[in-house]
Amino acid sequence: SSHASGSAFPIGDTIVTLTATDNQGNNNTGTLTITVVASPTASPTKGPSSSPSSSPTNSPTASPSSSPTKEPSSSPTTSPTASPSLMPSISTAPSGQPSENPSASHWPTSQPSSEPSGGSPSMNPSESSLPSVQPSENPSASHWPTSLPSESPSISSAPSSLPSSAPSSQPSENPSSPLPSAFPSKSPSKLPTTSPSSLPSLQPSIVEQIITTAGSLSVNVDICAFDSERLTAFSEAAIDSVKQVTDCTVESPCNAQLANVCGESSALQSSSRMLQTSTFQLDYAITQTFTCEVGSCDSSSDSATLESLIASIVDPLESALSSDEFLNILSVNILNTGRFSANITACLAVWGILREPELEVAPNTLGPFFPDWGGDSETCLQGEAPTYMELDPENWLHDTLEGCCERYYSGWNKNRCINVRGSGLWYVSHLLEKCVTDC
Repeated sequence: SSHASGSAFPIGDTIVTLTATDNQGNNNTGTLTITVVASPTASPTKGPSSSPSSSPTNSPTASPSSSPTKEPSSSPTTSPTASPSLMPSISTAPSGQPSENPSASHWPTSQPSSEPSGGSPSMNPSESSLPSVQPSENPSASHWPTSLPSESPSISSAPSSLPSSAPSSQPSENPSSPLPSAFPSKSPSKLPTTSPSSLPSLQPSIVEQIITTAGSLSVNVDICAFDSERLTAFSEAAIDSVKQVTDCTVESPCNAQLANVCGESSALQSSSRMLQTSTFQLDYAITQTFTCEVGSCDSSSDSATLESLIASIVDPLESALSSDEFLNILSVNILNTGRFSANITACLAVWGILREPELEVAPNTLGPFFPDWGGDSETCLQGEAPTYMELDPENWLHDTLEGCCERYYSGWNKNRCINVRGSGLWYVSHLLEKCVTDC
């Protein structure tokens, strides 16, 4: 059996399981339901139970006692009811024991205290859109702006008679006007900002450095006697050769153009960078451009970029002109024009020079140029000039290298003065048994 003999059954239904076994070991199982119905006693117990029932009734009485206890429980509940009374007690007198957690309201009291707090004012004072009819004689002072600005602020077209001695530490996020002042200050601020703007300009100024390297070429053929078509073809073959040697293409940051052909300006107008009386048949100029890191273009990064770009033009051209490389490239380009026979390249010779690169943004120089009478450089120098030259600057000191060379190293010495790497002219090398350039 599922229940021992003499077991007590609770009120309600209880299922009892019985199993029977015969002498042969056969068994069978059956169940029955025992129902216990509770019947109340005729009279309640005279003495309450010393301990509450472990199985309280599921259906309490619908009629509570008409005589409630006169004394409150010595052990009240620690959990208040979830459904408070709809008719709480009302008293006109304040509680003798005020609540430690009073109710909070965003509305001011209709009966303000006659003795307001002095040391600890409210963190959430009452708010009103109207000014007080009795303004405070001692208003509170704060360096923070009000969270409720005036609906009718004062307006003035004239500046304050008592301007601030220092700018605001919290400038307005919505300035009065997006346009600059019609009456700007005549002098800069005596108290300039010590830190850069947190909102840099969306259109900062850009300074570009332009490098112009001028050069000249001549061949042992009188190209200036050619007709216009053949002269144009030869000139274009020459400038194309310069572009090939320097890798100066459309994609690269440089541009090579003819400046002078047989004494007449070409696509690029003649400038002070070219010799006024060129002894060469062709003059050209190569320009390179890059954006400077600083406005003066003299940061370490700007200087490194400048040197790299100059070297990318000067080094390959000097190497090609001092060898047969430039001659071979020029010969191929001349024949590719279709205007000349192969005879013109049979005994062709070419020579040329490169001048010092000129900069659009002049770096900080070491001073004017003066002739190097005390040395053997055969050129003009910069730096500390002799005293007698500094005392007579109009006769001795010059702003440009070319002006100084023209004044003190005229004639064949001028080419050597301007081109400190060499004159660029050809001479016979008996050791090599051929003509080479002075470089």
